[in-house]
Amino acid sequence: MGPQASTVRGGVVEGYGRVGDAVRRSFAAHGEIDAGRAVYRHGRLVVDLSGGYRDGLAR
Repeated sequence: MGPQASTVRGGVVEGYGRVGDAVRRSFAAHGEIDAGRAVYRHGRLVVDLSGGYRDGLAR
């Protein structure tokens, strides 16, 4: 993956790895500069990912 992939922080519980993979691919392939994903299932946090650059420009 490209350098942007390392800007994604957080994690996913077992069974939700495909969501994490998709977010990381998006950062690497599309040059995302800021994004976050949180997914709850039955009241339980299963995906908690964020990434980006503080100023929205620096890479």
